[in-house]
Amino acid sequence: MTTTASVYFNKIRIDYPQAGRDNDSQGFRDNFRNIYNAFSATNADLEYLKLNSITLGGNNDFGYNTIKKASLQSCVTKIVDYSPNPTGGNIYVDYTESNYQKYALDAGNSTFYVQNWPSSGYAEIRLTVTPTSSGTTVINFAGNISPVGYIDLPVVVNSTDIQTFDLWTDNGGSTVYIQGVDLSPTVLVYNTTTVVQTGTINVSYNNGRYQKYTVNTGTSTVVISNWPASTNTLALINLSFKSTTTAYESTLTFRSSGVNLKTIGSQTQPFTLSTTATQFFEVWTDDGGTSVYVLQKGV
Repeated sequence: MTTTASVYFNKIRIDYPQAGRDNDSQGFRDNFRNIYNAFSATNADLEYLKLNSITLGGNNDFGYNTIKKASLQSCVTKIVDYSPNPTGGNIYVDYTESNYQKYALDAGNSTFYVQNWPSSGYAEIRLTVTPTSSGTTVINFAGNISPVGYIDLPVVVNSTDIQTFDLWTDNGGSTVYIQGVDLSPTVLVYNTTTVVQTGTINVSYNNGRYQKYTVNTGTSTVVISNWPASTNTLALINLSFKSTTTAYESTLTFRSSGVNLKTIGSQTQPFTLSTTATQFFEVWTDDGGTSVYVLQKGV
């Protein structure tokens, strides 16, 4: 490869001056000038390499340039851990710091702002969030956020279980997708087990993806409302019901928008609670609540 330095090196006359001859002084000047230019060009090349070449003893910034046909082995992702210093309120996450960042939140409302996404290409980041207490911790994300899969925003937590979120974008952050990673079963808990329900039991989807109820003996109707309006997103909640006594049966009929929910398989409504053991139900829709399904689990 020809470089500026090699051009000057090629001009240097290594046999000059010649012994036994009257050597022209201009030849000396030309040779010294080529030597000077060669060393100057070499120094510039070395300075460029110091700034732009890969080093094994320090950090490397590729400036989002393409690394092509690389075989990676035993690589790790740098962790930025802010969890030793619990925080809350507005939290600004710098994407350029790391693709894996850890936070601890005090009880209350917190909103994450992910900033400095790359202007092009696919980019992703994983955030782990640990509530510091079992008080209600509300986790939200600002911007044009599009939830994917089994997650509702904001996420409400009433425990110290770690919550993990994957966020990604392919348009510089104009649209950011988010997915919960193995969110704990205590996320979005609505607990009314201390209040005995009877007659009509109103269940709001907005209260959380896991809700607990205690029901009295007799006949009760579970009316589910406030499904997300999106027609291409799965919305699902888990409900648990516990009867107050084994002396009499409790029956449950599930309805939404004035229509009985569709059962799965051989299951039929109403459902009967004949013991004080907790019974679990899964209820979901994928068309904004037009068709809603119910499944009694563990039977």
